[in-house]
Amino acid sequence: MLRTIIMLPAVVFLSLIGCQTTAQETAEQKTAEQEWAESGAVLLSTDQLKGLYTGSKISWADNSYGSGTASYNEDGTASAAWDTGSTVGTWRVLNGMLCTKWVDVRPGRETCYHVYDSHDGIYATFLAKNGDRRSTNQFLQRSEQPAQDMSGESIKLLLANGLTLNLRGENHTGKIRLEPDGTAFGTAVLDSGKELDLSGTWLIEDDQFCRKWKFNKFKRVCETWRRKSETEVEVLINGKSAGFNSW
Repeated sequence: MLRTIIMLPAVVFLSLIGCQTTAQETAEQKTAEQEWAESGAVLLSTDQLKGLYTGSKISWADNSYGSGTASYNEDGTASAAWDTGSTVGTWRVLNGMLCTKWVDVRPGRETCYHVYDSHDGIYATFLAKNGDRRSTNQFLQRSEQPAQDMSGESIKLLLANGLTLNLRGENHTGKIRLEPDGTAFGTAVLDSGKELDLSGTWLIEDDQFCRKWKFNKFKRVCETWRRKSETEVEVLINGKSAGFNSW
């Protein structure tokens, strides 16, 4: 009886340690979405999703249906096809999520996704409810839509993890690195061969990208970024084109 009394606390202690370890391991686990975000990919906003998917056709690949294509029509209807089947349904953008409902896939149930841009033409979708990776998307066809000025929020999302921009204008080319902390470094070269030091600071104010570069004696200049494609913007200063940024 004495031996049982002595051993019981040890068993209980080991059980508690086991539970604690399991809890710690669970807390340390990251979702696929968290890992993707930490890799530098940017979560698309409501405006970006609408601009990207409306009237577009994509190719996709996932673990459930293999690969196929999907079209997102301007009227909110959608269609999808893969090697062994096809379906139709509806789509919408809701609170920064891409939501779809398919007749023959999860019938009658809407599923919403977060979409990330990896800046190399690849977009990844994750289940909004738990962060599981669902598919990889590439755009095959984009509808012709008028160029839109980026909002301050959209620019912030684009630059959230830092971004390297390729610069080109009427009389210059260059490259600059914008860091998340608001600092920057880079160089532009004029057609004459003169180099301009682009080190300095930047911030987003209202719907403009405002910067102070060394070559310009840190004079404050604010730019409007007008999206030309998913990887390029036209730079406007006081309403006049000043060049293009691409990434």
